[in-house]
Amino acid sequence: MEPVKTRLKAIDSVYANSLYFSSGLLARQVDKLATEVWKPSGLPPAQGYLLLHVLNDHLYPFPNVISNRLLLSPSAITHLVEKLEKKELVWRYYESNWMYIAATQKATDLKPVLIECERHFIERCDALLGADAGVLTSLMNRTADQLYESREKR
Repeated sequence: MEPVKTRLKAIDSVYANSLYFSSGLLARQVDKLATEVWKPSGLPPAQGYLLLHVLNDHLYPFPNVISNRLLLSPSAITHLVEKLEKKELVWRYYESNWMYIAATQKATDLKPVLIECERHFIERCDALLGADAGVLTSLMNRTADQLYESREKR
């Protein structure tokens, strides 16, 4: 009996020509790398990036603005904010029927670690992919925009 290969390469998969398959596989691999790199912060990458955004954007700390800037749904932002609130890294407050999100001192103290995690993630991607990292990111962004715009026209 022939031994079973432990893992096929993506290029050898029966769905190697599928954008759905390939994008999902890439997303899972990038998520694994990001999760590993963001461990020093004690936060998953999505929470870390949202917290960095809140720490860096003092002008428009509104959930709908953050949602638009991070290209995440408002419900995803709410979910992430709730998780960060439980960790006492952000708090929500209301003024004139507007909800704001503010970072706590604990979050401010964590900012250097978050910046280092982000930098390390970029460096790891560059080390693994070289110049292809930027090209791939740009191509993915253009493709996502094209798919979004085609759905909007319907």
